Amino acid sequence: MIARYFAEGLQRARKRPALILGVYGLDVLTAFMASIPVYAALHHAVGASGFSGEGAAHFDVVLWADILEQAGPALRATAAQGLWMAPVALAAKTALYAGVVFALRDGGVRPFWMGLGEYGGRSLLLALLFLLPALGAALLTGAAVALFSAVATGEAAMYRLGLMSLIIPAAGLLVVDMMHDYGRIALVTGDRPIREAWRVGMGWPFRHPAALVLYLGWLLPAGAFTFLPVVLDANTATGGSGAVWFLFAGQQLLLFARAAAMVGWLGSEAAYYEAVRLADMPLLAEATVEPGALAPGEA
Repeated sequence: MIARYFAEGLQRARKRPALILGVYGLDVLTAFMASIPVYAALHHAVGASGFSGEGAAHFDVVLWADILEQAGPALRATAAQGLWMAPVALAAKTALYAGVVFALRDGGVRPFWMGLGEYGGRSLLLALLFLLPALGAALLTGAAVALFSAVATGEAAMYRLGLMSLIIPAAGLLVVDMMHDYGRIALVTGDRPIREAWRVGMGWPFRHPAALVLYLGWLLPAGAFTFLPVVLDANTATGGSGAVWFLFAGQQLLLFARAAAMVGWLGSEAAYYEAVRLADMPLLAEATVEPGALAPGEA
């Protein structure tokens, strides 16, 4: 059954290539914004040093120690810029995804810009509500790690503690992200009020566990397309300008594939939400029948 929604998501993404280009363009723009101050800092440190491409292609402790020493203040300033760049990028992506979900609903025939204008602002407010369970999960994880570290002894216990401190927060954030997806879909597809959409998203994984399978099924290719450009960069020997452009083109193809996966992902979740709501319509209709009134089909 879940395979049907994977196929539906791919079909909706195939019908709307402009949505894929939009997601890809936003990813490239945010990456470009973040890379400019980093490039400026590193260029200031080693621009006049005479290091060749072959030397920069291999990790050298002395080289990187010199870079960190000379570019330390600039890199710290770059990290500080992330305090405003990251929220702006997340807000832009949140509003964009509201438009994407609107365009993918009901088979993928609605205009993106109408959805962005109608639901972009409300989608931002909904995302703020989902910060509450994310912060709660972080606090609970921190308390559990602190308690375990207070009673744990030995190297094996500390190793398990390290794994737990990485796996539990990541799992909690993924669950909250899935809740946010279905809350946004309820807001856009079902035209729910913000608080009701939040409640729908919070309870969706518990009422419909198949949503977890769908989420993990899309998480794997999207994650692979996210990290493969880094792997490609790390394992490609530095050569002439042709090799650089080949590397750049390969990375852009992978990032475009990631954008396509994200659109297909949202399309699959929207299709699943619509199918579940359609199946629940008779139950909802019976629940709203007033005492003494005729149930649907009894007239």
